[in-house]
Amino acid sequence: MQKQNFIASLYNGCKRGLARFTEGVFYKGDRNSKNRERLFAFNLASNLRINLIGGSFLTGLLLLMDADDGFIGLTSMISTAANVLQIIAPSLINRAKNRKRVLLMMRIAFQIVNVIFIGLIPMFPVSSQFKLMLVAVSLLFVHSLSALHAPSISTWHIKFVPGNIRVRYYALFNRINGILVFVGTLVASKVLDIFKANGLEYMGLLTLRAIATIMLIIEIVMLIKLDPPNDEDEHRVSLKEMFTLPIKAKSYLCTAVACTVLWNVVANIPGSYYTVYLLDNVKVSYTFITTVNLLNLPMLMFVTPLWSKYKQKTSWMVLLATSMGIYAVQYLIFPFVTANALWLYVAAMLFACFGAVGINLAFGGIPYMNIPKENQSVYIAFYSTIANIAAFTGVTIGRTLITGTTDTVINFLGIEMISKQYWLFLVGFGMLLAAGALYLIQKKFPQNDG
Repeated sequence: MQKQNFIASLYNGCKRGLARFTEGVFYKGDRNSKNRERLFAFNLASNLRINLIGGSFLTGLLLLMDADDGFIGLTSMISTAANVLQIIAPSLINRAKNRKRVLLMMRIAFQIVNVIFIGLIPMFPVSSQFKLMLVAVSLLFVHSLSALHAPSISTWHIKFVPGNIRVRYYALFNRINGILVFVGTLVASKVLDIFKANGLEYMGLLTLRAIATIMLIIEIVMLIKLDPPNDEDEHRVSLKEMFTLPIKAKSYLCTAVACTVLWNVVANIPGSYYTVYLLDNVKVSYTFITTVNLLNLPMLMFVTPLWSKYKQKTSWMVLLATSMGIYAVQYLIFPFVTANALWLYVAAMLFACFGAVGINLAFGGIPYMNIPKENQSVYIAFYSTIANIAAFTGVTIGRTLITGTTDTVINFLGIEMISKQYWLFLVGFGMLLAAGALYLIQKKFPQNDG
């Protein structure tokens, strides 16, 4: 009897603790709490899947197919260019009688190609050049369908996560997501390093994609269970209105859209080149990169509440500008990282992780800042399209700089630096200027949470 009472007390205590932890996000009496839980799980599974098949793991897969710097840069350009299709998404998706079914089928189609097909390409009995062509075509298909799918999904966040709880929701999500993703990628990196040490790197990458497939199944199940929100305020719009409506919304244009432009241009210049530098030139392991990234865990737990309180006292734009200023410092340190000075990489990542927590929290609310009430998918599509044009611009700048100076080595403060190193100075100073511009813009325009 005493044992049963102890177990019951422990269970009730854990339940009360969880309720306090999620207070203000999931609670009784709100009909959308269950949908927020499903959306929460959907995004957790999605982010873990993305990290298991992207980043350094995708770079490793491309290197196995003999991809060079130019092709690795091209993959980033493909994704950003294809995402421009978001601008026509509402005019197509809003015509469907059952939007949820259309979105579900689209997600299943492009994620099967993304997670499974691309992972199998190295096994095809064709030349490396043809394999890379298949990767490029597959990525174009994946990101094109994803672009048509994204705005409608994004508007669900507005409806299920209203402005009065948005800061708490994303603060909670960022902490749990950070723990899940970084523990998951650390384990994945260790497993991959074991495979690589035994000459089985490709089998290790396939193992990660098998786990990513399980995450994809969870995503689909959560999407099936999610109740589609009331779309009465979503009307059929012409292609012309996809451009004219957002342009007329001056406050939205000069706040939310300005934020994503300034961030995406500068943040996308580095691309994946520094990861290539670490893997190929410095010869670090996947585990080393992921272990250092685990600095995000204490940052998420202890810094997220600080950024959340900071947001309560200021605006989304000031939060973004401040965190960007801190985040920029990493790019001023990265060029000095060598095999004999790996501690500098750790130091740089401290600034990166601290700033990233604030940036991620800020972009939980910025897309919906000052957004008009009707046809919100139109504004989200415009926002995302401009974001991807800005990202494409940044990626193009980065690729042009790197490929144009591949053989140019400079000596700075006694350190010989290749292009993957010294161009990061440009990124660091560019991000500081972008942060300053945001401070100036926010003084001229009032802001609300949407």
